[in-house]
Amino acid sequence: MPTEYLSSLDATKRSNIWLKIINCLGSRDGLYLAKVNDAFVGFISFGPWRGAELVNSGEIFANYLLKAWQGTGIGKLMLDASLKQMSQHGFNNVGLWVLDSNSTAIKFYKRQGGSEAGVSHSISIGGTELVEVLVTFSSAVAPIPATDHRGC
Repeated sequence: MPTEYLSSLDATKRSNIWLKIINCLGSRDGLYLAKVNDAFVGFISFGPWRGAELVNSGEIFANYLLKAWQGTGIGKLMLDASLKQMSQHGFNNVGLWVLDSNSTAIKFYKRQGGSEAGVSHSISIGGTELVEVLVTFSSAVAPIPATDHRGC
C-alpha cells in the first residue's frame, strides 16, 4: 500500500466504515479479531465471493496481523478458523486477492495450502496502480445453495 495513502486514513472515518461492515454481516459472513492481552493485533473478514472469477466460493475480504505478531501462529489460527467456517457454509473453494508485491503474504498462503490461480487484476489505491493476484484454497465440501440476500 502506498505510504501516503495509509498516512491519509482518518481513524474516525475508518471506524464508521467498520461499524457498517459489522452491522451488514450476512448469515455466511464472518469477522474474527485477534486479541492478545488487552490489545487487538489482527483481524480477518470473509463471506461469499463477490466477483465472477469463482463460483459457489467464499472470499477472504481482508486479513491483517501486526508485524510484531507475524510468525507466532495467530495468522494461521485466524485463517484456519475462517476456512473452517466457510467450509461449514458450503463453500467448496475460497479465494482472496493479494498484492503481487506482498511476497510475505503469498508465501504464507502457499504454506497454508493456497495456490496462485494465475489470475490478476489492477486496482487503484490513493492514485497508485497496484496489481493483485488471486490465491485460492480448495476443499471437497458439497456446495450449499446461497440464500443470503444482503441489502448493505
